[in-house]
Amino acid sequence: MAWPRLRVHKYMTKLEILNASSNLFGLFGAKLAETLVSKSLYYFGGADCLFTGTIPSTLGLLPALETIDVHGNVGLFGLIPTELGELTNQALLDVSFTNISGPVPTKLCERVETGLLEIRANCSLVDCCSINATK
Repeated sequence: MAWPRLRVHKYMTKLEILNASSNLFGLFGAKLAETLVSKSLYYFGGADCLFTGTIPSTLGLLPALETIDVHGNVGLFGLIPTELGELTNQALLDVSFTNISGPVPTKLCERVETGLLEIRANCSLVDCCSINATK
């Protein structure tokens, strides 16, 4: 049986917290949500779900987003989307224990350097800008 992508219904426009952590969504082929539409969403938790693919750049369109936690999804790969630099309220980005790689976008590094953002990543894969490292 093929399972669809993990999607939040388009009419859930007032959703503030989405915590789907520690589920087996990725085991059934689910990918990270690409259709989140809630401008009120401030917490997105998808840790340890066996997700695969990349972090959707559309997360950068959610102005209230403070936390993105997708740690423990070793099937996640690719770059941290530059669009996440537009999230001026973001306080935590946790991509540790994933295969996310490459440079941290400039706007995110600037927020880290001013103490407004904490990034947790595998510094053996991600070009860290004085962030909390997970070996």
